[in-house]
This record gives sequence, structure tokens and C-alpha cells, in this order.
Amino acid sequence: MARRRSNPFSLSFLDCMCCGFGSVILMFMIISHRITTHAAEITQVRDVEVLRLAARVDMQRDLLSEREQHLDEVARSLADSDEQLRSQQERLREAAAELARARAESRRRAEAVRKTQAKRQSEPPPTPHVREVLNRGNRQYLTGLRMGGKHALIMVDKSASMLDRTIVNVLIRRNMTEAQRRKAPKWMQVVSTVDWLTANLNPEGWFQIYTFDEEARPVLEGTRAEWIAVGDGRRLDEAMARLERVVPEGGTSLSAAFAAIGAMQPRPDEVYLLVDGLPTVGSQPGRSRTVSGKQRIALFERAVRNLPGNVPVNVILYAFEGDPDAASAYWELSILSGGSFMSPSEHWP
Repeated sequence: MARRRSNPFSLSFLDCMCCGFGSVILMFMIISHRITTHAAEITQVRDVEVLRLAARVDMQRDLLSEREQHLDEVARSLADSDEQLRSQQERLREAAAELARARAESRRRAEAVRKTQAKRQSEPPPTPHVREVLNRGNRQYLTGLRMGGKHALIMVDKSASMLDRTIVNVLIRRNMTEAQRRKAPKWMQVVSTVDWLTANLNPEGWFQIYTFDEEARPVLEGTRAEWIAVGDGRRLDEAMARLERVVPEGGTSLSAAFAAIGAMQPRPDEVYLLVDGLPTVGSQPGRSRTVSGKQRIALFERAVRNLPGNVPVNVILYAFEGDPDAASAYWELSILSGGSFMSPSEHWP
């Protein structure tokens, strides 16, 4: 029997080839699926990582914004500190300049005092007194005042502040009766001072006593701008009796007082100014009931400009609460005018 001739492209061979190709295709499909699945997992992980990084970026951005705001605040604070430093430096320069001016003024005043003391030492001794102040002891220790002028004018501040040395007590005493206000310790001290001054006047000279608040007027009616002989003891006693009946009230017009000085003919060669502070009104009453320290200085300077020249002003200052500039202002007035300055204790004279 003849053998069958083999055919390499038989059905069995084709089956094997198909199975092989199918296996390869299946393998590729399995590998592709695994790759796709793994890629999806990686993508998911990356998305989560991206979200986490985005959140961190937002957090860092917010932190950066807060730090920028803080830096802005620090910059503003530094700018304010620089401005304050410049302001402090400017104030220090002004204070240094003011100190230099004060030292120069102190040297000038010391020289003026030295010249005044030398002048007084060369003056003749005082003449005997026309009036005697009894039961008061020897008060000649008050040697700073110039006594013995030919024409002596005594100007007495009778404003409401002369009732006491403190604002509260002035307000209390201002509502008392006239008799009680006349008995106020400060005002009684002022009257006693005038009593002492009149007892030390030049017996051969002339005198006048004025009181002033918002106006200036002589204590003896009908004697405005007139001089009274010191030797007329009766008129001196009458003037003191009238002064003892005066009631302190009203504001303080230094302009009115200095205008009265200018009206005297001949001009006084000694003025005794009894006052407790800077003026509160000018030549005309003001509309406001309150006046600042700066305004009071301005009123004082305006009044001084109207003071007649070559008139020595001897100031007796009764210190009043809340008026710290008064002492230096009246000191300068007394020195520049050739007079004297004192602030007596509560128990003088």
C-alpha cells in the first residue's frame, strides 16, 4: 500500500498555528489590561498627590499673604517710629535752644539785679515816716522794695482771685457775703501790705492808691489822676479806711491799671503793683468766660506795651494756683522797668 504523502500545510498544522496566534493575542490582551489598570491606579495616586500639593500651595500662599501683611505693618510701624524719632529730635533741638535762651536771659537778669542793688546801695537813707503801723512788729526786713519816691502810686488788684490762693477756695468764697469776702485771709494780707507801704512813704512826697479789676479807679472818689500829699495824714487814713471796705470781684485788666498810670501827671517815680497773676481781660471785657495761659501771656504783653516809659514798677506777687507763668513775667517787668519784685509768705506783713 502506498504511503500518504505528507503536506506541511495540513489542517493540523493550521490548527496549531491558529492556537499559537490566539495565545499570543490573549497574552497581549492580558498584558494590555494590566497596563491599563496599573496606569489608572497610578493616575489616581497622582491625582491625590496633585490635590495634596495644591492644598499645600494654597496654604503656603495664605501664609505668604499673612507674612506680607505683617511686613507691611512692620514697615508702617518703622515709618511711625522714624517720624516720632524725628519729632523727638526736633523737640530736643528746640529745648536746647530754649535752654540757651534761658541761660542768656538768666545772665542778663543777674546783671540787671547786680546793677539795681548797686544803685540802691548808693541811695540816701529813708526819711521818717508819716504813719506808723502798730502792733505788727518790725517789718523793715522787707528791704527789696524801693521806698521814698516823690510820687508813689499803689495799684491794688481787687479781682475775685484775690479772695484765696486756690481756685476751689476762690469759687467758694466768691459766693459768700461781702463782709465775709472782706475778711478773706489773702485779701486781708493785701490790705495789710498797703498799710505797711503807706507807713513807709516819703513824708514830703505825694501818693495815690488805685484798685483795679476790669476797670481802674482811685479809692478816694474825685481824685482820679490827682496826687495827694503824704504829709496829709488824714487823707492817708481815709484812703486806708476806704480800701478796707473794698470787696474783691471781677476779672483782672492790667491794661486798665497801666492806663491809669499813664494818666497821672506828673508821672509816678515809683509804682507798687499788688497782684496775684496774669490778666484775664484786656482793655475791653472779653466774650468768653475762660482764658488760656497763652491768651493771658498775650494780654500781659499787650498791657506792658502801653506802660509809660521810665516808670519803675515794684511788683508784690501773691502766688495763685494754676498761673505758673506769672512769676517770671512780673519778674521781668520789674527788672526791665528798674523796679523790684517779691512774693511774700502768707504771714507777711
